[in-house]
Amino acid sequence: MSFGFSTGDIIAVGKLVADVVKSLQDSGGAKSDYQELLRELECLEQALLHLDRLQATSGTSTRDLDSIKHAALSCRYPLEAFLAKMRKYNDTLGLRPKKGALIRTNAAKLRWSLGKKEEVAKLQAYLSVHLGTINVLLSEYELEALGALSQKTEGFHMHVRATLDGVRKVVDITAGNINAQSRLVGANNSMLTTLYQLVCGELSTSFKSLLNMVSTVCLTTQQIYSVVLEIKSSLSGPDTRWTFFQDPYQVEDALGFTFPIPSEYDFHLINVIIKARFRNGPGSEYVRLGMYELLQTRDTSQAISEGTFLRPGTKIKMAIIIEMPYFGWMTATCLIPKNFSRRNTVVPGRGRIWCVIPDR
Repeated sequence: MSFGFSTGDIIAVGKLVADVVKSLQDSGGAKSDYQELLRELECLEQALLHLDRLQATSGTSTRDLDSIKHAALSCRYPLEAFLAKMRKYNDTLGLRPKKGALIRTNAAKLRWSLGKKEEVAKLQAYLSVHLGTINVLLSEYELEALGALSQKTEGFHMHVRATLDGVRKVVDITAGNINAQSRLVGANNSMLTTLYQLVCGELSTSFKSLLNMVSTVCLTTQQIYSVVLEIKSSLSGPDTRWTFFQDPYQVEDALGFTFPIPSEYDFHLINVIIKARFRNGPGSEYVRLGMYELLQTRDTSQAISEGTFLRPGTKIKMAIIIEMPYFGWMTATCLIPKNFSRRNTVVPGRGRIWCVIPDR
């Protein structure tokens, strides 16, 4: 069976206890009449505060703790009934009763003084039994928690004992491994001693011959190095008068030969060198007549003229202009594309000079 329980219930009962105490103090009469009841109420309030702070531990059920708290809160109904009677008495009597009701008030006071002790005694007896019940339930709960803690402690001790046994076994195994490793190290030491004796004895002769060979090679290398240094010192440096200070032009002639031309030379000197290379042999007649062009290798559509700017290292290609057969209709129209001039002049060597007319 589950119980609806919250901290607000305990606070409500605590407030109810405080209201009962205040009503007893306001009702008048000898304090000794309800001194024991006040003590029982104080004990009840302390027990409720203790229950409010109490939390379920491992090994105990929250349901059991809630049932104890529910039983402790069952005192609420007797306290409410007692407080209702006290308030009814206070409302009836009052501190300053009217003159017309004086006889009735005195009669009520007499009845209350006769029944007050009985109500206080009944509530005191109930609270005494109720506190005893709470103490018994709390004792059982704490014994149950103590038993659960004892079982948990015993289980922890068993776990520690098992862990210690495992550690002891590991230590024994490690000790055995250390002994085996010690024997293995001893065997390795004896093997290394034998190997050292072998190296120092039988291989010492080979090492000596190898050392002599290395010494001979080092000596020969030093001699060769000395000869190389002598040859280097005897060589003269290059004559800078015949070297290029910047990249020359790379010229490819009409026959496919590539040769450099200093980049300091202008267009006229380049033509002089080309004409000198074609004084005789294939293509000399065309070069002598000026039937050739110089083109940039990167873009052969760009012809090189006297006003063309050439960077150092420019690649130049030479092209021969082959003579075309002459037809009669050539005298009528210029062969240059987009030149529509008909005026021309005959020059020696079977050629014509045409006038240039802008595009139509």
